Amino acid sequence: MHQVVQPHFTVPGTDLSVMYHGTFEGPRWSDGQLADQEGERCYPVEDGIPVFVPPEDQTWPQSEIDKWDVTEEWIGRKMEQYRNGELYSWAYPPVRADYCRQMAASGGLILELATGPDGGNMPFALLHNPEAVILANELGHNVLKAWRAHQKQSQFAPNLSFACFDASEMPLGTGSIDIISSNGVFTEIRRTGAALREAYRVLKRGGAMYLFEYPVVPETAARLPQNLKRQFGFPKKEHADLMTAAGFDVVSVDRCSEISMPAEWGSLPEAAAQHGVTLKVQVLAIQGRKA
Repeated sequence: MHQVVQPHFTVPGTDLSVMYHGTFEGPRWSDGQLADQEGERCYPVEDGIPVFVPPEDQTWPQSEIDKWDVTEEWIGRKMEQYRNGELYSWAYPPVRADYCRQMAASGGLILELATGPDGGNMPFALLHNPEAVILANELGHNVLKAWRAHQKQSQFAPNLSFACFDASEMPLGTGSIDIISSNGVFTEIRRTGAALREAYRVLKRGGAMYLFEYPVVPETAARLPQNLKRQFGFPKKEHADLMTAAGFDVVSVDRCSEISMPAEWGSLPEAAAQHGVTLKVQVLAIQGRKA
């Protein structure tokens, strides 16, 4: 855990401070725990990764990690593909490239929400600036462990840190983050409004949020059975409307393209395919600010 990030951790969803007790690797946290002043709320820190989510509530269980073979070697291959520009054209349009360049040049603390195995926008920002200070978040500890192993093995991104927490209840102080970035989290998460309110809380005044999202096209969503609509929270409001409701000023909305999602791309397209529905999504780039 990079020393720039260390002071900003709190009891999730609050400004109650926590203190680290454990070992260090130089100035970085290694293994120990974070605890509040009374010692009543404690959160483990494993190889520098604070874990604020109990195992039963985490995503990416080991079975999924094994299924997709998410290892430090797999991540290394993905990074090489990114360096070589081996991407679907819809996945990295010019507006997303601009977002990542702006993030990399900001000089502030960047929070990358729900990195997933692919890393979200984080790898592209790091390719522009390997020294960028980034806190990479995921609800699944196993994904972060794979990224941490790659970082150690490759001496990759010395200012990159990791934390396992729920985006709808962030363990970060109010106004502690300069930039928030996401690739798909506000499409996937059920509690979108709560997560956006938390994002607004932890962002500094004048801070920016860069979202690259994949909302399901309404005509496709209408074909889903009722149980899936309930499970995944359909119908959903427009991202820009939800951001405005959370307090953000929406600076720009770019509708980049529409794509069909194969079943293997996630739990929602997989469930939809079982009912004979191929999901079509809008590729959406949104920039917001906290005034």
